[in-house]
Order: sequence, then C-alpha cells, then structure tokens
Amino acid sequence: MIYKEFFPSLTLRNDIRCFWTGGASSHLVIPDGCLDILFQFREGILFSSFLTGAMTRSLWVPNRGVESLGIRFQPGCAGRFFDFPISDITDRVIPLESLWGQKAKEWEEHLMELHSYAKRIEFLDRELLKLKTESKWEFRFFDWAWREAGRLSVADMARELGVSRQHLRRLSLAHSGLSPKEFLQISKVHRLSEQGACRFQEEDWGFYDQAHLIHQFKKYTGLTPGKYFQRPWQKETWSPSQENESF
Repeated sequence: MIYKEFFPSLTLRNDIRCFWTGGASSHLVIPDGCLDILFQFREGILFSSFLTGAMTRSLWVPNRGVESLGIRFQPGCAGRFFDFPISDITDRVIPLESLWGQKAKEWEEHLMELHSYAKRIEFLDRELLKLKTESKWEFRFFDWAWREAGRLSVADMARELGVSRQHLRRLSLAHSGLSPKEFLQISKVHRLSEQGACRFQEEDWGFYDQAHLIHQFKKYTGLTPGKYFQRPWQKETWSPSQENESF
C-alpha cells in the first residue's frame, strides 16, 4: 500500500494534520513533533490500535505485511482530545484501549464494519469532532517554529511571543511532550529531510557548521544526510545497524 495523506474536515484542520494510510513495505519514520493514532490491519483484520507520543528518534519499520490507518495530530493539539499530560507519552506507544477503554473497542468494531478507508476516515473525523475540547491557548509557537524550520532561537521566539523562556518551556512540554529547543531541532531536521541534499547550506538553517548539521541530522534520523537521501531502507536486506558512514 502506497503512503497517502487525506485532509480532515475544515472544523478539524487546526487540530489534525492529516489522516493517512500506508504500510506493507519497509520504511523509516523520523520525528516530526506530532502524535499519531494508528489502527493496524493484516489481511483486512484490525488487530491493533495505539497512540504514539512525540518521537525524539527515528524508527525503522520492516515489512510485516501490515496496513495502517493513522490520525496525525498537529503539534501541540493532541491535548484537546485526551485528558492526560501529553508529556507522559513522549517516545512511548500506548494501546488505545488503555486510554479510552470501551470507546476504543467501539471504534475498532465500527472500523471493521466499514470496508473502505474512505468510509473509515469519515467515521474517525466525526468521532474526533465529538471528542474535541476547546482551548483558550493559541498554539502559535508550534506553527511558527515549523514554518520557520527552526531558524529562530528559543530566546528569539519567547521574546516575540511575550513570555519567558521558562514559561514557553512549560507550555511546550505540556502541549507537545517536547521542549521548545527539541521541537525547533526536530522541525529543522524534518524540513531538511524534505528539501533534498542540494539545499544543505548549514548557515541558512542555523547550524554552526557542517559537522553540527550532520550531528543533528543523524541524531533524529539515524543516518547521515548523504546516506539518508539514498533511501537505503527501501532495500529489504537493509537494517539501521549497517549505518556508520560520514556525509
């Protein structure tokens, strides 16, 4: 199944980045500051559902014949749908049933009754609208940090937002599970991974030098930039343990 993204309804677009489908092939997942809910299917049977916290390291997913339906929350917005501290689940995977109990079972049963991903996405969109709670805090930091791709420092952003660095840190951890510095670094590396090697001018992205760029890129992707853009995970025989190369 080819990876595809689908827009949520207009009412949810500030909260949900996308619904997505994909799987049944090896792939590398790198941090993007988002939380995801995943429903996993094998031969049409839903066998697993869980919430993934914000990631601070990459994850290689080998081909196991699994297809996934996902909900990707906008950075800082998942807390509108859950009643626990988002910072508690950073780098963790939590079964949906342990969070929502009977509601998770009902979702799974209903998803199994629907026989197309389009219908399943419509169902999830409606259910998320029922769960959403309003927040008075505007998640401007995350939108801004992502758009600027981490070019601004935490001090710069705190000053522009009119808050102290300590207060910004508390807000960022509470709503995303990541510190402002970590979110800025993840935004920067993720955006670089989408640009291509030809756009790697370290001074344009706030790195001190090329060594700093390579270190940060490998920290979050597990690969140097040169190796990353060769897409080695697309080879069935590849594993992350093989990587020990320079730019």
